[in-house]
Amino acid sequence: MLRSLVTNVWWGARQGVLVGALFCAWVLVLVLVGGEEVITERYGLSVLALFAAYLVGGSLAGGVVGALRPLARRAWGAPLVGAIAALPVMAAMQWALDGRPPTTVEDFVFLGIGAIVFGGITGTIVYVTMAGKQSGRPPR
Repeated sequence: MLRSLVTNVWWGARQGVLVGALFCAWVLVLVLVGGEEVITERYGLSVLALFAAYLVGGSLAGGVVGALRPLARRAWGAPLVGAIAALPVMAAMQWALDGRPPTTVEDFVFLGIGAIVFGGITGTIVYVTMAGKQSGRPPR
């Protein structure tokens, strides 16, 4: 049981780093095409802070998905896992934008709402996509 949990967490963290690296690659393309100002002036954060947020948030979110992987295989569990996994991503992005970790009630309300909306939707989309691929037909 513990070995399975560790394997799942490691699998998820690797997937999260991969997704974070893809986002970093996209930012790198934007910077190469439009200059660093595309990120720094529009969003008020450094490219390095954005890279860190993507990689740290992605690896933590992936670890959460891995730990909760059995729940993600169910229609009701996928949005729940997505919402929980979105918390570290939202926190990393907020830290990158504000230059400080979330500490206030407003910060945590933002994190909670963002995680439920973005994570829940993402979890549902991934579930529907994966369920259709596994069975060859869309889920019910």
